[in-house]
Amino acid sequence: MKRLRMTFVCAAALALIVALFARCAGAEGHAAPVTATEAMYRDAVTTFLECMKDFGYQVSGPAVSPLDQRMLLRDVVVPSDGRPDEYNRRLAGCDRKAKLGTVEPAYLGSHQPSLHPRLRDDAVACLHRQGVTAHGAEVTYGDYVSQATVTQDFGQCLVGAMQAAFPELPPRVTVFY
Repeated sequence: MKRLRMTFVCAAALALIVALFARCAGAEGHAAPVTATEAMYRDAVTTFLECMKDFGYQVSGPAVSPLDQRMLLRDVVVPSDGRPDEYNRRLAGCDRKAKLGTVEPAYLGSHQPSLHPRLRDDAVACLHRQGVTAHGAEVTYGDYVSQATVTQDFGQCLVGAMQAAFPELPPRVTVFY
């Protein structure tokens, strides 16, 4: 069974990343689309992964995140060969080629997040283990994690449920909420 590692990033960081992507795209003359369809988004992610694979990097995904039912999760294995500059150049080049930095924020910004129903009971149980009773009106991962007394423990609590219910997930997942 794959070990799923989760990195937790606050909502402000996601907003900053989206803003930076949009700003960088504008600086290069690629205006961010006002909206992006699911097909446009999937095509951008697939193009990005194929580009990285063409350079010889191991990739996995895309898989729809059960944490928000909209983000396409993917992973590119970072090489341990001591050439991070080359990797970063290729990563940036593939991002530009796929227009991922403009399409992804447009798609995510126009589609509301929602925790997958198969994880909601687990989220409630994770809160309960921390002595917290869920409010009952939670919809998003952020709704649950904001009630947790220890957010990292809450996130790790969902790992087992995600592995069992969603085996197609990449081995490493970054969580934005």
